[in-house]
Amino acid sequence: MYARRLDLSVGALPKSLAVADIDGDKRPDVLVARATGNGALVQISPNSSGMITPILLNGSIGDTPYGLVVADFDGDGAVDAAVANFLGGNVSALYGSGFATRSDFGDGAHPIALVAGDVNSDGRPDVLTANQVNNSVGVNLNLGNRMFGARVDYAAGAAPGALILGATDGARPSRLDIVAALPSLNKLRILTGQGGGTYSDTQFVDLAVGKSPAGMAMADA
Repeated sequence: MYARRLDLSVGALPKSLAVADIDGDKRPDVLVARATGNGALVQISPNSSGMITPILLNGSIGDTPYGLVVADFDGDGAVDAAVANFLGGNVSALYGSGFATRSDFGDGAHPIALVAGDVNSDGRPDVLTANQVNNSVGVNLNLGNRMFGARVDYAAGAAPGALILGATDGARPSRLDIVAALPSLNKLRILTGQGGGTYSDTQFVDLAVGKSPAGMAMADA
């Protein structure tokens, strides 16, 4: 049983969200990315009296961010964020107090979604994007010192949407595969990891899942 619904106003065009302990109080907070022209990042957390109040953290995170992911990208122990700027055609990584420090990368992709994970096993979370304009998944390797390498694109099928990462092959548990939702084709596509953060345009598995898959989750069911 769930408690009654609580609606919160977070401003115009909330597009994506992520959950993490942003303020270090050992309680989960919610981050919301708003897909406005300059983008905005809103934190939802209970205050000292238990009231839940949305707080605008950053009113300029990128041009029309459609996707949001959180991870410790710079290895300092604090939560960072990254957003996929669909109209801006890039990714913005956001660091520091209030996510005020911004670094853009991955120019030209028009990403609609993104996911973070260590795809080359170097201990740093990398960023992968679903790029609807050129029908690809882009891999941006984390080089450290708040820098990402040049995006490498892999053909993923028509207009990929949601992405997840996981070891779909039990014989290769250390390699993360990409699962991309292809709503226009009514299927999922699995791009198998080749090691070192690389993938193959030709080695994939397609799964028919029904009409217009829009989201995914992975677990040992």
